Order: sequence, then C-alpha cells, then structure tokens
Amino acid sequence: MEMDELPPEEESADERRTRPFQVVAVTIALVLVMVVGGMLYWQQWRSEKDEGVRMAGLGAAYLEKGDKVSARACLSRAVALDPKNAEAKRLLDSLGDEGMEPVVERGANGEVLEGEETVAAPGPPAQVIPEQPTVMPEKIAESPRLDPALVEKHLKRAEELAGEKNWEGAEAALREAVAVDLGVKSKQALAMFLMGRPMSSEKMPELLELLRAVGQSQTVDGAAALATALTKGMVPAGEVAAWLTLIRAHPQATLPMLLAVDRVDVQLRPREKTVVAAEAVKRVEGAAVGDRVAVLQWLTEIGDEGRGKGLLTLDEAIKDSVMLDVWIVARVRAGEWGEVLEALNRPGNPWPAHLVKMLRGRALTSTGSEEEGRAMCSEAIREAEGDQKRMIEILAMLAMLGEQELFEVELEKALKDPDGAEAILHWATVAASRTRDARLMRRLYEIAAKSPVLKGSVVVQSILSHYRLLLGMDEDIVELANRAERAVDNPVPRLTLALAMLNLGDRVRALSELEEKKPEIDVTSLGVSQQAVVAAVLAANFRRDEALGMVARMPMRLLTQVEVDWLRGYLDGDVAPKYQMKVKENEGAAWKKTAWRIGIDAAVVVGVLLAWRVYMRIRYGRMAKDSEP
Repeated sequence: MEMDELPPEEESADERRTRPFQVVAVTIALVLVMVVGGMLYWQQWRSEKDEGVRMAGLGAAYLEKGDKVSARACLSRAVALDPKNAEAKRLLDSLGDEGMEPVVERGANGEVLEGEETVAAPGPPAQVIPEQPTVMPEKIAESPRLDPALVEKHLKRAEELAGEKNWEGAEAALREAVAVDLGVKSKQALAMFLMGRPMSSEKMPELLELLRAVGQSQTVDGAAALATALTKGMVPAGEVAAWLTLIRAHPQATLPMLLAVDRVDVQLRPREKTVVAAEAVKRVEGAAVGDRVAVLQWLTEIGDEGRGKGLLTLDEAIKDSVMLDVWIVARVRAGEWGEVLEALNRPGNPWPAHLVKMLRGRALTSTGSEEEGRAMCSEAIREAEGDQKRMIEILAMLAMLGEQELFEVELEKALKDPDGAEAILHWATVAASRTRDARLMRRLYEIAAKSPVLKGSVVVQSILSHYRLLLGMDEDIVELANRAERAVDNPVPRLTLALAMLNLGDRVRALSELEEKKPEIDVTSLGVSQQAVVAAVLAANFRRDEALGMVARMPMRLLTQVEVDWLRGYLDGDVAPKYQMKVKENEGAAWKKTAWRIGIDAAVVVGVLLAWRVYMRIRYGRMAKDSEP
C-alpha cells in the first residue's frame, strides 16, 4: 500500500506526530518575516524622517534669506515626508499664502494658453544654491538685495574680522554680503575665502557653485573663477570638457589663464597634446614677450619645444637671464647646439662666466669637439668649488642638461662639506625638481643617504623611501615604522609610512598615521610632496572634497610627473576602486545585507523542518506498511 492510501486513522496519527514541527516552522517563519518586514519599514521610515529634517532645515535657511518660494517648496516636502515635524508645520503656516506662484498653461511653442490661472506650490528647487531671481526694473529701488552700501558694509566687516583671525565671523559676514548682493563680487570674495581655509566635504560643492556663478560674469573675475576651478581640480571629471569650453570662449580670459587651462587639458587628455599645444602657440603669436616665454617654457616641459621655436628670438632672450634660460633649455632639449653656441658667443650675455663655460663645454662635446668640451666643463666645475652658490648653479645646470653621471659625481663631492651639506641638498633638490623626474630625485637622495654628513638623517632616508615607493620599489615596512617612531616630532617619516600603507591597500592605517597619532601634523608646514601624500590618503578614505581643498592650495608644478599621476589616480577614484566599492556597500547597504541574511536563515530553517516532516511521513508510512498482515 502506498503512503497516500493509508487508512484515515493512521494518517491522522502521522499528522499528530508531525504537527508540533509544523507549528514551530510556521511560527519561526512568521517571526522572521515580521522582523525583516519591520527592519525594512523602520529603515524607510528613518530615511524619510531624516530627509524631512534636512528639507525643513533647508526651508528655514531659504526663509531666512527671504526666498519664500523655495522655502515653501522645501517645507511642503518636509511635511509630506514627516507629518509630525512640528517645526516644518509651524514655518509653513507662518508663510500663509506667500511663496505661491501662478501656474500658466503654455502651448507647444511656449505661448500662454487662454484660461483661468491656478495657484500651486512649486516643486523643490533643483539646486541647493538656486539661481538669483530676476528683478523687474520697477522693483529694483525697493529690493534689499541691491543695496551696494550694505554689501560693502558686510565685505568691510569680513575683512576686519579676517585681520583679527576671527575666521568664523569673517565667513558669516561674507555670507551676509552674498545674501544681499545680486552681483558676483560677494560670491567671489566668499569663494576666495573658502579656498584659503581648510575644506570640508560640505563646503566643496558650495565652493564649486560659487565659482560657477562668478564664472557666468563676463568679467576678468568671471574668467578667473572658471580657470581656478579647473586648475585646482575642483571640477568633476564628467564636467571638465564643458568648463574648458566655457573658459576658452570667455571674452575676458587672459593668456595666462588659458595657458593654465591648457596645462590641465593636456594632463587630463594626453592624446590631445598636439592639438592643444598648436592652439596655444597660435594664441600667443604677436603677444607680449612674457606670454610667449610662458608658452615656450610649457612646451619644453611637455616635450614639444620644437613647436615653439619661433615664439622667442635670440635678440629678445639675450636681454634677460630668465628669458635666456628658457630659450637655451628649449634649444638644448631640441639638440640645437649650434644655436646654443651662437647665444653664448653673443656680447652682453647676462649669464655668469662659470655657467657660460659649462654650457659651452657641453655644446662642444655635442658638436664634434668632445675633448675640448670636457676640459672646459671640468674647468667650470673647478672654478665653482669652494663657492656654495656657484656649485649649486653648476648642479642645476647639470640636472637641466641631463648629465646625470657628472651630476652625481659633483653632488657626492659637495655633500661631504659638513657646513654646507644641508644647503647643497636643499638647492640641488630645487634644481632637480625642475626636471619633474622622480628617478633623478630618487638618485639624488640615494647619494645624500650615503654621504658621511647626512647618512644618519631619518628625514633624508624617509624622502628616499618616498620616491622608491612611488616608483614601485620595495621597502621594509618595519623599518619605515621604526623611523616614524624614532622621529615622532618630524612628519616626514610618518607620511612616508602612510604612503607605504596606501601601497599595501591599508587606507585606514594610512589615515591613522595622519590623524590619530601625536603630535598633530601641521599640513601648512609640509613640503609639496608630503602634502600630496596627505591629499591622497584623504581621497583614498573617501574624503575627496577635503583632498581637493588641499590640492587647490598646492604648487603642483613642484611635484614630479610620477607624483602628479599617482595623486590624480586617488582624486579620480581609479587607484583603489575595490576599497571604494567595499566601503560604499558597508555604509549604504548594510541594512539590506542584514535583511537578506535573516531571510536566508529563515528559508534554511523552514527547509530543514519541511525535510524533517517528509522524512517522518516516509518513516511512519513504511512502519505502517510493515505492520500489515
């Protein structure tokens, strides 16, 4: 007999045996469903309540500024999300019928359709910082936002408070000026103030909006605002192209602004380097000599010096040592040694004799007179020995010429001087940094770390490790940690350790080196390479706005190209995407994961109990079959 054909009394007995398990399974399932449902409902309720509180605060801010339309929109939304929000209700009731806008039906072409106008509350504003309302001419006289005397009063007060280092008061005064100023002067002042202060994630979007608003002004200040946002890395990657178009089409954009923007463009779009460089050269044709020199110097930096050959004549360059420096560097990089010799033979050459002799010797070695050239270089070096300033100039010249072997030999000798080793290293670093070559910087500090005077310096060893880490070379993490412990008062070893932590993917430990250990690091006192590490650590820990605030104040031209690319990777989120995804998942979807986990657990429990029930039915069915006569 099959199990389904059991007599009613035996089946009834089976049901009696399994009924407790059924009751337990159903009860557990119902409890788990209620728990999961309750969690989801609570999360939704909490989210709406928080959004209601935010919208109520935003509405109160708009109301304080006198923007009753936006205030009503935000407060209406707050009450809809949380009907128990008493403050939002009170503020909304206080508005009465104010802030209501007539809604006029329009046809497909925008024409007003005949019919009765209705009054309705508008939707929430599209931006946190709304566009300024249009003021009709007859309303101008009575508008409190167009009182220039009041604007000047707030701006003057802000300047006084800033002079007293009352930063909070100065910021408040500037915001009061912005509230009553339809122009861009106050917005520009507030933007410049915020850029000079430590940046928070809450203020960075506001700063970008301020610069965007100022940029709409057809003035030099408007163009400067657009250029500032681009050159300081504040513009999101998806918007860079649009901002580049705006600044290049701006009627008041100056040549230095456009060159700064070209630098950004080439860094972000290296494949477009040829096009951007050609446009830059065309733009400065016939311009003042200073603008042409700047473009030529930039072309030399990006390896396109040949394109700018006609921007600066020798007759112009020979009049000034700085311009001659730019002219000669471009010719040296292009391998045009004949022209270099011509410049050095010109009367009235502004360069000192030992540099002229060094460069003439290098030119001779490249034009077939190698023995004579080497002798002349050696003579120039001998003339500089014992004179720290001259030796620094010689080292700078060797770095520029790419004479690394001779550079290393002379640096090693110069660093043996116990009285001048630190100064020599400092100025040699400045000179070498002009090449933006991280490998040269690494080699410089390898020599310094072995010199008898500086080999015990923890700072020198840490800077060497800094460049080694950036170049992907191995470092002993234990030794880096020991250096940081031995030199607790110096931030360089700690920041090198933080860099190593980033390389290992431990962004949390890197951040702890910056913020949790004592003494506190004063970012303003750091060198630019160490500032770049701080910015990268902040960006890796999803504090990109703070990182951009730092970058806005950093002289990026002093970083090597390796450092620039490395830092940009963190600012763009490309270096550690897996950590970003992981953190976002943990922070934004933790409650969903918990709900899913509970649901899966419930399914497992129910599945086990059902399996047990089937097993019991089969077992007792077989027993009943075996007991038949």
